[in-house]
Amino acid sequence: VCSSDLAFPAHKVTASGALHAHRHLTFAPSLVVLGPRYGATGQTSSGEAVVGRLPTRALVNLWATVRDVATRGLDLGFGVFNALDADVPFVQPYRGGHAPLPGPSREWAMRLSFTESFD
Repeated sequence: VCSSDLAFPAHKVTASGALHAHRHLTFAPSLVVLGPRYGATGQTSSGEAVVGRLPTRALVNLWATVRDVATRGLDLGFGVFNALDADVPFVQPYRGGHAPLPGPSREWAMRLSFTESFD
């Protein structure tokens, strides 16, 4: 494995979309698939870096937005990032000798926003 290729997947596929289920309700899923990566996964007892292969991972995100909640322009969004709780660690792009840092786990989010309309 070439040192300049460490930590980065050779392939990445993304997809996103939106489904307008109702005049006031929208679902917006997204998917990110990262191909296998190589990176420093630890070190030997003599302190030499160990380069290992991390498997392909998929990140699934789901988001829903309800528009005009209680009043025109007030929107409520709710979603989950990394819905499948995939283990996607931060891998060192160099032979630093320590294991990958843990990546984010499943995250729930809510957003309340207001947009004033002048029409």
